[in-house]
Amino acid sequence: MLATSMVLVFSAVGYWWVTWPERTARRFVKLIVEGQWNESEKMIAWNPKFLPRTISLIDERELVIESKFESISRTQADYVLGRQAFALWKRDDFGSLSITIEIERGKVTYLNSWASSDPDWRGAPPSWKY
Repeated sequence: MLATSMVLVFSAVGYWWVTWPERTARRFVKLIVEGQWNESEKMIAWNPKFLPRTISLIDERELVIESKFESISRTQADYVLGRQAFALWKRDDFGSLSITIEIERGKVTYLNSWASSDPDWRGAPPSWKY
């Protein structure tokens, strides 16, 4: 009985830990879509490079609303550290736009600018970390 209880507790904690980055990423994207700058700002691990990128996300909410949310595969170390990267991407007639968000233990720790697969688009190439 005690062993079963312990297994259930560890399973619940493990599930919570493994799904924490996705819950955080979805909440961050939801706040961006809703235009809640102050709340989304609280979720960002402070980095001065993120400020214009986050403002860009808020200014281009329509792109975020129309984007697909996709997780990027993780390594074993990512599972242990509570870290995962996600991509928001939108495909149209001219190629696709994507942005990468990395979450670690409840904070946005990496955020790149919108990038395009279209060689004529003047943005930087996608910055995939994995």
